[in-house]
Amino acid sequence: MSRNISESEVAEQFLALEGTFIRTITRANGDVDRKVLPNIVTADGLNHLANRAIADTGSKYNWLAIGTANYTPHINSQEILECDRKVGAVVGNSFELIVVVATWGGSADSVASNQLEMAGIANHPTSGSGHYLNVANGLSTVLANSDFLHLEVQVQVGSHAIP
Repeated sequence: MSRNISESEVAEQFLALEGTFIRTITRANGDVDRKVLPNIVTADGLNHLANRAIADTGSKYNWLAIGTANYTPHINSQEILECDRKVGAVVGNSFELIVVVATWGGSADSVASNQLEMAGIANHPTSGSGHYLNVANGLSTVLANSDFLHLEVQVQVGSHAIP
């Protein structure tokens, strides 16, 4: 029997770790563009969740980051070429769901004209520090000065389907 939880039948059947990023852009002219992106939970994120079950490290997934990297995320993804990282305006959980929401204004947050592709939840306020719980690719947007990006991430970290 493998001791690697990612190869475990139990993990696949009952402890699904999955989620979505919901990207909403409001353009200066009032047009709204909404996109739902699947994400992958990273190995560092899984290890941190396991650690939190037995020890409070004081490290919370309160920060959302956006970046310009463009690749298919994998379990060891830890680089998104960050443009900005913000503390979530909304950070919460309900049963097995983690939710974080943050917003960016093109000019106001100095992210206008960047080809934004990736996002992730981080456990540290400073770019290059801490690690991501999860990452997603597909933001696929360039914000103009007056555009507004609303990013909501939901990560399911367990299941009530255990018999």
